[in-house]
Amino acid sequence: MFKDRYQLLNLLELKIPIFKFGKESLRAVKNVGVLLNESGSYEQISPIVFDVASQLKLKTKIFDFDPIGEKDNQIRLLDHFESLAKIFNEKLEIIQGSENPIREFKKEKDILQILPLKTKMFRKRSFIKFFYTNSDLVSFDMNKFNQILIPVSDE
Repeated sequence: MFKDRYQLLNLLELKIPIFKFGKESLRAVKNVGVLLNESGSYEQISPIVFDVASQLKLKTKIFDFDPIGEKDNQIRLLDHFESLAKIFNEKLEIIQGSENPIREFKKEKDILQILPLKTKMFRKRSFIKFFYTNSDLVSFDMNKFNQILIPVSDE
């Protein structure tokens, strides 16, 4: 469905969440996982993360890997997630490190990943995928986890 450009544009115009099946069993899901990337789009989807987790009775895991060392925006974003966890009365586990985020995230099991839905996710990418630094694009291409893609404004 993602390969047909016309259908894809229609789908993106609807601005509704999309569920993408992964290789892991949906029944085995125990956690909602968010691999942080850029703060703007993750602030937009943060209430939905906790809403999904509370309705499915799952624990929320936030993965904050910062191999480059850009801490300022991440600290503010983590504070935002912690505040929302208190509002939703949800358990929140924050996993931090300076390792490669995708490599560390691949080690996880039984995760329902929530990502911001962006049009650039559906652009054709070359065979040199391992040079990408945008964890959203790499996660989208990974197909290990079941994913919920939440539309965000591109501003």
